[in-house]
Amino acid sequence: MRYLFFDIESADGYGKVCEFGYVITDTSFNVLKKHNILINPNGKFKFRHSFIGKGFKLTYDYDEYYKHKTFDNYYSNIKYLLTQKDILIFGFSSLSDILFLSTDCLKYGFPLINFKVFDIQKLVLKYYKDLASLSKGATFLVNENELTNLKEHNALDDAYKTMLLLKNLISLNSLNIEDIIKENDGFKLDAIKEFKVAKEHEKRKLMLKKAQNELENSYLVDANEIDLKKKEGKLITLYGTIKTDSELINLSIKLVNQKGYYLVKNLINANYLLVSDSDNKEEVRNNINSEYVLTIINLNELKDQ
Repeated sequence: MRYLFFDIESADGYGKVCEFGYVITDTSFNVLKKHNILINPNGKFKFRHSFIGKGFKLTYDYDEYYKHKTFDNYYSNIKYLLTQKDILIFGFSSLSDILFLSTDCLKYGFPLINFKVFDIQKLVLKYYKDLASLSKGATFLVNENELTNLKEHNALDDAYKTMLLLKNLISLNSLNIEDIIKENDGFKLDAIKEFKVAKEHEKRKLMLKKAQNELENSYLVDANEIDLKKKEGKLITLYGTIKTDSELINLSIKLVNQKGYYLVKNLINANYLLVSDSDNKEEVRNNINSEYVLTIINLNELKDQ
């Protein structure tokens, strides 16, 4: 049995893999092989600073990556590394690496790579709740001398730090790999399943954004018309639980139009507050300002009118 520790750097925080670094060891953490595969991202470097923080910088100049081949030339090698039968795979905060890798697989028309990776971040947080980042974990748990010359955001160095982190975590807490794997099965990520869940989540976010835009375009905005329709008892506003569900938003807009009502943004302008069928009306009433005099109805009640 051997251990493989890997890390990936991306040119944009979505896909565009530009580094695949890995370290292979025996069960005593003796390094058998290590390498950083530099990859031409086939696109511009554009980092999401809201996601990774300002000041993010890779260890190589961008021109260096463009000297190398694109991902499709390394797919077979990377797949081989991750699908060997006699190897346990480890990473740190591995979901992002799974997403980067899988996105590029699809981009270049390759099948997703079917592997499982044990996420060391989850294990570290089980014992040390404040060590969420690789740099913090390594600084706290690894001897300073072992970290000399290791750079941040270098895939090989980060893979090596992940190995050192696990090695020292085991030593300091008198653990062994077999028990860690057995007792923390939830820390093992199935790459294909995690990617599909992430894509489904992304799809739901896009659907919600589209529905919220449709809702924004459905509001009455003319003050005189709002005043008139309120006097007629025809104004409805939506409760918060509806506004966070694309299907409920779309159903609400459809029912409001069908029943001859009009949508407004604010409680102060409304005659009715529309809630989901799962909302407790009494709790909703207690949650809103008592100065708003309106009737609370749910979707089924509106449908039955």
